[in-house]
Amino acid sequence: MGMVYVTLGMIGELGELRDKMNMEPASKEEDEDLLHEAGDVFWYIARACQEMGFSLHYVISAAQGAGEDGVTKPPSMMPIENKWSEICRLAENVKKFVRDGKDVSPDSAFPALVSATKMVLSLCQISNIHYLDAMSANMKKLSSRLERGVIKGSGDRR
Repeated sequence: MGMVYVTLGMIGELGELRDKMNMEPASKEEDEDLLHEAGDVFWYIARACQEMGFSLHYVISAAQGAGEDGVTKPPSMMPIENKWSEICRLAENVKKFVRDGKDVSPDSAFPALVSATKMVLSLCQISNIHYLDAMSANMKKLSSRLERGVIKGSGDRR
């Protein structure tokens, strides 16, 4: 798929997740929408990891961090806006790839993927969604779409 596609997808899905979080969840359907949007973000993060040769587990572990005792800490509740800068830097590097034909370097991609992962983990925590549930729901959704022949297209409910 390439880093251009996965970077654009990741940024777009992070924006959709953030937009849906700004609405007051009023129904089970809206809660499921948050779960699916978080899963979409993780899908693009996983594809970006694959493109750059990183383990998704390694990126999630780096995003979660660990204390001196080796215990994983909950994701930072730092304002979400503070995490956008690294993600924007990745978009800048991808733009230069398109413009100049230079590869996106793993050194620049890793901090961006960790920041994106921190952001979605924080949004999941705020929404009481476990990230593994979001990933699992995304896999089920994609499998269903593949079986029904609607893997491509637009719309959350296709």
